[in-house]
Amino acid sequence: MKINGKTVLRAVFSALFLIVIYWGSTQERWIGNKQLTDQESSERSKPVRSSSRKKDERGVITVENSSSDEFLRRLDEINDSLTGSQLAQSREEIIDDAFRKLDCEALIVFCRELRGRPMHSLASGLLANKLAIENPELGFKWLVSESQWKDGASSHLVFARQLELSGFPKSFVEQLADPRKRLDFVRGTFNKSDFETISRGVQYLLENPDLTRLNGSVLALASDGFLARKEYDQAVRLLGVIPPGSDRNEMTRRIFRAISNEPDQAIELLKSLHSDYDKVTAVSVIAGDWVMAQPEAAADWTNSLTSGAERDSAKSAISKKMLDVDLQGAFEWAKSVENIKIRNSVVEAVRNRASIEDPGLLQEWDSAD
Repeated sequence: MKINGKTVLRAVFSALFLIVIYWGSTQERWIGNKQLTDQESSERSKPVRSSSRKKDERGVITVENSSSDEFLRRLDEINDSLTGSQLAQSREEIIDDAFRKLDCEALIVFCRELRGRPMHSLASGLLANKLAIENPELGFKWLVSESQWKDGASSHLVFARQLELSGFPKSFVEQLADPRKRLDFVRGTFNKSDFETISRGVQYLLENPDLTRLNGSVLALASDGFLARKEYDQAVRLLGVIPPGSDRNEMTRRIFRAISNEPDQAIELLKSLHSDYDKVTAVSVIAGDWVMAQPEAAADWTNSLTSGAERDSAKSAISKKMLDVDLQGAFEWAKSVENIKIRNSVVEAVRNRASIEDPGLLQEWDSAD
C-alpha cells in the first residue's frame, strides 16, 4: 500500500495546528488564574483598616467609612436570626474575628460604636488588654476619651492590670477628669505583682484624700493582690507605707484573717511586725479566729503572751467571739483583761448580752460580786 506524500504532509500540519491551539488556550487560562490568585493574595495581605481617619477637636480618633461596619452588620444579622447560647457564641466569634482583622485605631472606633450593645463590655476589655501590650500610648489617649462614659470603668481596670510599665503611671492618672475613673485605675494597679507599683499607688491615694473619700476602705484593699497570691510577707511590708490609723488597722486585720486558718503560720508572721500598734491588732484576729476552731490551744497561746496591750487585745477578742456560744466563758475572759478601761468595756458588752438572752445568769454574776 502506497502512502500519498501530500496526505502525510496535511496530517502533520493539522496536528501542529491543534497543538498550537491547545497550548495557547492553556497559557491563557494559566495567566488568568495567576492574575486572579495574585489579586486575591494581595487583597488578603492588605490589613483591614478604616479608609479615612482623623482626629476631632479633642484629639479623639474618628473614622469615616470604618471597616468595623462589616462586623456591626454581622452582629445585627445574628440578632435577628439566633437566640440563646447560639447567639452568645456567634457574637463572641464575630468579636474575635474583628480583633484579628482590625488594627488598634479601627478597634477603638468599633468599641465606641458598640456602646449600648450587649458585647461592648467584652470588646472594651479585650481592647484594653491589646492596647496595654501593643500600644500603651494610644491606650492612654483612649482611656482619657473613655472617661466621659459610665461604662469605661471596667476598661480602666483591665488596662491597669495588663499595662507593662515600670512603676506607677502617675502622669496618666492625673489626665483622667473623672475622680472615680482615677480611683478605679489606682485600684487596678493593686493587682500587679511588683511591690513598687502598688506602693506608689498607695502613696498617690494618700496624697489625694479626695479619692479615698469616694471609697473609705480602698487603702485597706491594697494588699489584696499579695494575699490572693499568699505573699504574706509582701502584704506585711506594705503596712509600712500606710500611716497609723483606721486604714492600716483594717489592712492588718485583712492580712491576718487571710491566714487565720493556719495559726502557726499566723504566729510566725506576727514576728515580722515591727509596730506594737500592728501587733495589738494582729493578736486580736489570731486569738478571735483560733478560739472558735481550737479553744484550748487558743487559750494557752493567749495566756502565754507577755502581760500588756497584746494579751489584753487577745483576751478581749476571745470574749467577744464567745458571746454567741458561751456567755459564762465570755464573762470570765472579759474579767481577766488587765487594762481597767478595756476590761470595763468588754464586761459591759457581756452583761448587755446576758440581760437579753439570760437574765438569770446576770443575777448570779451580780450576786457573786
